[in-house]
Formats: sequence, C-alpha cells, structure tokens
Amino acid sequence: MGISTFEYKLLMIDENKSTPINHTIKTHIPVPDYLDYRRGYVVRYFIQRINDDNATIYEVNSKNFEKYLTDPFWNTISLDWRILGSMEEIEKSNKASVKLASKKMYGILFYLPNYLQFSGF
Repeated sequence: MGISTFEYKLLMIDENKSTPINHTIKTHIPVPDYLDYRRGYVVRYFIQRINDDNATIYEVNSKNFEKYLTDPFWNTISLDWRILGSMEEIEKSNKASVKLASKKMYGILFYLPNYLQFSGF
C-alpha cells in the first residue's frame, strides 16, 4: 500500500524539498531581433521531464526557463544558436551545440533537425 498525495507532500516538506508542481507549459519559438543578428546568435531554452528520455521537449522563453531551473523534476538546457555566417559555419556550429546538448537531453537531436533555422538559408 502506498501513501496518499497529502502524506507525500508532508514528507517532502519535512525533508525541505519541493513537490512536483503541475505546470502549464507555454511553448515559445524565438524570433531573432536586430541585436541577435548583430551578436550572431540567439539563445534558445528547452525543458523536458527528467524521468523519461522520450518525454516531450518544450522550447520556452527565458522567463519560463528560469522557473524550471530549480524544479528537480525537469531537465533544462540553453544553447547559443548561431544565425550569422556562411551556411557551412552555421550548420557546423549548431550541429556541435545540439550534439553537446544531447548529452544532457537525449531527444534534442530529433527536436532540432534544421541546423540552419533562423539563418536565412
């Protein structure tokens, strides 16, 4: 026999840990602005339930990303997404970023197949 949700929450409070919160996730697709193009990249933010490598990946804005950083039930990553340079440079850079990010968030490889997104190519 398990414990009730109420008992679970009391135990978590006693241990000074947060309890899972039901989040309404507002997804976000970045729209690079003038400053992003001058800088040459846009920062992208992603979250995923931590208990399942095949869980849905959500792209969120920086404000929502901050909320999930301290939630132990969510995996979070941010990456600099290159948008300026030659087609080969952009593709190589973004592919490397995604490969590195995939070490923490497995499904990101499938979520970001277009390495030239936002670059104009």
